[in-house]
Amino acid sequence: MKKHFAILLVFALLILLAACTQAPEKPKKATEQVSTQTAVLTEAVPTEQTASQTEAPPEEAPFPETVLLEYKSVKVTAIGCEAYSANSVHINLKIENPDGLRLSVSELYINNIALPSGNVNISEGSGYISIVLDPLFVMGLDFDALQTFELRLGAQDADGEVHKGELAAFEIPGAKACEPTTPGALLFEENGVSLYAQLKTDDSFWGTCVYFYCINSSGKTMRIGAGSQPTYNGGSSGVEAGSVASGNIYDGRASVFVTNLYDDQLQAAGIYPITSVAWTFNVYDAEAESLWFSPGAFTITEE
Repeated sequence: MKKHFAILLVFALLILLAACTQAPEKPKKATEQVSTQTAVLTEAVPTEQTASQTEAPPEEAPFPETVLLEYKSVKVTAIGCEAYSANSVHINLKIENPDGLRLSVSELYINNIALPSGNVNISEGSGYISIVLDPLFVMGLDFDALQTFELRLGAQDADGEVHKGELAAFEIPGAKACEPTTPGALLFEENGVSLYAQLKTDDSFWGTCVYFYCINSSGKTMRIGAGSQPTYNGGSSGVEAGSVASGNIYDGRASVFVTNLYDDQLQAAGIYPITSVAWTFNVYDAEAESLWFSPGAFTITEE
């Protein structure tokens, strides 16, 4: 009897030991499940590096609204610009002109270079308009960007007296100012005045034209004009060209201007296509309104 009881006791102990050995399995599975959930949650939370990569890009700088003219009841403000290419842009103006005075652009500079828009009428009433600068006004010079604009406007009273505003400057946000990279061939460099030119065919409404680029570091206000009628392809023809007139170029400034060679007249005279054109040039002292010097005759050939 005792023997049978001892055997039963041994079996009971074995069963108890087996149960104790398998009991930790359940906590282990629970731990694995919690660890898996924690891993998933960790992946779902963005790190600081991820957050910095998804930040919104910085906003573009706003256009600097600039008052260009204030005279009596007139107020003209540059309120924005629309760029279409590296050398084509619209400057948008807001005009308050209840008395209907005649307004005009007396000076316009881009990247310190004067453009031929002097005394252009812009409005005789209130409203919104745009001053258009396109490749024609930039005169074919290669700008990487248009950055700094300067405008001087004028208002004319009923008696004809013109009152000019200050030369106002503003910048196009994000642009980079550059000098023209293709000014053309140097014609002369004398007394602090440098003149470049390039002959272009089929580059204007009338066909062939000549672009001029002048830099003035003479210490005085000057202008350039033609001193003779042009000759074409090495000979005289009697066919005139458009006027060569730079307008006033102030010291430390540059200017671009153009003259047209009328293709229909040249074809009628039997001297087309044009391969070269020659003029004599005069440089004037604009303040004294007198001839300053004549650098001589120069021939401009197609590049």
